[in-house]
Amino acid sequence: MLALRMILVLNFIRFALSFVPRFEGTADAPGLADRIFHSSIGGFRIDFVWLIVSTVLISVVLFVHLTNRESRFETVNDSVFWFFWIMAFFVYIYRALATGVLDFG
Repeated sequence: MLALRMILVLNFIRFALSFVPRFEGTADAPGLADRIFHSSIGGFRIDFVWLIVSTVLISVVLFVHLTNRESRFETVNDSVFWFFWIMAFFVYIYRALATGVLDFG
């Protein structure tokens, strides 16, 4: 579960950086993330693909963890952490679509 928490922390840091135009970029100008993650998978920056893949992975791991019924305290903490990440993920996707950073044409 330590790996799950580390991935969540990295995702929250990336989410926070998405509010900084110099890092994220705008519809008119690329940001630092565009220069760092210039490679793309299917037209999407690698950091964007990472957020989607890691969110799916986190969801699967947490589901498996919840069904094993390990430490109750640990499970509740992980669930709350995961819930806040899912909310942040939806905010990130909405902002990416609304600001024009993610444009489908």
